[in-house]
Amino acid sequence: MKKFFSLLIAIIITSSVFGQTPDQISYQAVIRDATNALIKEQSIGVQISILKGSINGSAVYSETQTPSTNKNGLISLEIGKGINVTGKFNSIDWSSDTFFIKTEIDPVGGTNYKITGTSQLMSVPYALHAKTASNFSGTIKESQISDLKHTIDTNTQLSEAEVDSFVDNNGYLKTEVDGSITNEIQDLSLVGNKLKITKNGTATTIDLSGYLDNTDTQLTETQVDAFVDNNGYLKTEVDGSITNEIQDLSLVGNKLKITKNGTATTIDLSGYLDNTDTQLTETQVDAFVDNNGYLKTEVDGSVTNEIQDLSLVGNKLKITKNGTATTIDLSRYLDNTDTQLTESQVDAFVDNNGYLKTEVDGSVTNEIQDLSLVGNKLKITKNGTATTIDLSKYLDNTNTQLTESQVDVFANNNGYLKTEVDGSVTNEIQDLSLVGNKLKITNNESAVTIDLSKFLDNTNTQLTESQVDAFANNNGYLQTEVDGSITNEIQDLSLVDNNLKITNNSLATTVDLSKYSELPTQSGNSGKVLTTDGTSSSWSAPATPSLAEVLTKSSDAGTKTITNLSKLGVGTSTVTSGAAVEINSTTGGLLLPRLTTAERDALAKNPGLIIFNKETGKFQGYQGFPESELFINHNTFIGNLTFSGQSFTATETGNFTKLVLNFQAAVTGGTLKIYSGNTVTGTPIHTQSYTVGAGEQEIVLSNAINVVSGQQYTVFVNTTCAYYPFATYAGGTAFTVNLAFPGDLWMKVKFGKSSWVDLH
Repeated sequence: MKKFFSLLIAIIITSSVFGQTPDQISYQAVIRDATNALIKEQSIGVQISILKGSINGSAVYSETQTPSTNKNGLISLEIGKGINVTGKFNSIDWSSDTFFIKTEIDPVGGTNYKITGTSQLMSVPYALHAKTASNFSGTIKESQISDLKHTIDTNTQLSEAEVDSFVDNNGYLKTEVDGSITNEIQDLSLVGNKLKITKNGTATTIDLSGYLDNTDTQLTETQVDAFVDNNGYLKTEVDGSITNEIQDLSLVGNKLKITKNGTATTIDLSGYLDNTDTQLTETQVDAFVDNNGYLKTEVDGSVTNEIQDLSLVGNKLKITKNGTATTIDLSRYLDNTDTQLTESQVDAFVDNNGYLKTEVDGSVTNEIQDLSLVGNKLKITKNGTATTIDLSKYLDNTNTQLTESQVDVFANNNGYLKTEVDGSVTNEIQDLSLVGNKLKITNNESAVTIDLSKFLDNTNTQLTESQVDAFANNNGYLQTEVDGSITNEIQDLSLVDNNLKITNNSLATTVDLSKYSELPTQSGNSGKVLTTDGTSSSWSAPATPSLAEVLTKSSDAGTKTITNLSKLGVGTSTVTSGAAVEINSTTGGLLLPRLTTAERDALAKNPGLIIFNKETGKFQGYQGFPESELFINHNTFIGNLTFSGQSFTATETGNFTKLVLNFQAAVTGGTLKIYSGNTVTGTPIHTQSYTVGAGEQEIVLSNAINVVSGQQYTVFVNTTCAYYPFATYAGGTAFTVNLAFPGDLWMKVKFGKSSWVDLH
């Protein structure tokens, strides 16, 4: 018959009557077998290890001994006097950390150790600590000086010159690995419409031309200058003043006019006020356009010739399709215009200031980034938190797109022709015919002939450049700009939010157009509705619907909740006294919620809840009672057990729902097993995984276990938990691995008597 053994450990720190400090710890243990009987007068194999830092710490010392038990099963030995296995007992620095004593025992005197226990030294042995005390005051004898542990600061103190010499003599790097301290510094390069990142030979080139319209004429500065010179444009101030043309806008009430003009026209903006103009339907607009001959095609035959772009030549930026466009010099924004240092100056600066001279992460390329364009999403590579730039708003064809069916519906609703009236799909196709200078339209016998001869080029007076210059000189026209600028009188309108003002005027008045805005500010008003009092509009929170509005919303209450009803009657206008809900019907019954067991168990548990279980075919109700607890042992613990278990005796019949243990450390993916009886072998009646933190933690059983009052059950976890070394709980036994252990686990069991019951 295989026997299991247990031990009760007592550690006694002794000191000598002499002045010298002791080099051992007195140790006693009582050895018992699985029946709790003493192992008397028998040789026992013992291995003692001193662990540092934790219950699983490294052994700083271990030894073996073979003592014999006395008639009371007691062994006594002195740790530090056995056969040394590893480490030196008298070299342990007891003040440096916490220590644990691990005991391994072979009950038959060999080295096949079967009983293992680990206990923390809750207080440092005073005599041993005295050998390594952190601080000392008083007097010591000369013979005790060798016991003092001390250190001397022998750190060499180096000057900067000595450090530099040390670097030179030991071959440390003082230059960049790849010869450059700047080649990881990157920038963005935009050449034409091609965007890419610099200093990367394999950088992806992003073509931005799809976001631009560069189909208009592009003029260089030289071409613009020649155009100005050859056409006699003014280049000097006519009236001798460079400011009298600077005008502003004045808005008084709804009257807008330009300043510095005694005969300025007053523009009445009242007609542009919101909701004051004529309101037309789509049909009225269509009829108005057809009846009044308004243009429906582009006058100059081009829908793009007014579209402008930016031109970047060298460092010169200007707008296209503007003969007098201002050229913006971007050279001051260029790199390498700050202080320039030679390589030797940089090396000296690096050496004297202790900057890094080697690559921190061992790679000279992992900082090289690129641009990634996926669909319309642009972002920089090699950056896990890189911001994604959405370029979709720069795409063409982002206006309203109609499907064929939407166009068909629009045509049907507006009476547009969908079949050929005269049976021919080609006889309306016309062209232009130009014979000599005579222009007319084809496929029209009564077409008017247009004589274009008067529009011929070079038929008016032709002047040479010298004739133009003579004409300017003889008539006193300005030939130079008074203030040196040919563009500073060019003004425009600037509209920022609702604020309108004229440009090129630092004193320009800002005109607030907010009262002409169709809607109030939308920012911060998400989810609100627009309301009006007949004078102005504003955002308001949606009103909560009344009971009548909910009940009269067709057959759908719109997920609204009806609460705080006094009584509810179905099929009756008078609810019987004492009843809150009454159903009076001979054609229908009350249909309760029909749930599976899993759906039922997911409900919030409230006593009195009634459902119909589709799986059992039973009406079920939930009855609730208070949760009760069984405390195993909550005394102050002095140790921890690995692979811990504890049996207990159920004090009532009910559902075992929760288990509370004191964990040595946090556990992820642990396993809990529950057995029937006082055992940790055989097939468990319940197994589940768990994840908890350190300390007192509660495990909720995935399925409640029905327990019977007076019967024993055992819980077991594959981790380290706190225990109390002296058994005070009579209803069960502690286990470590698969061995019974004298003591109690720090544990409590929770019973929940609340449950679902069948109502029939």
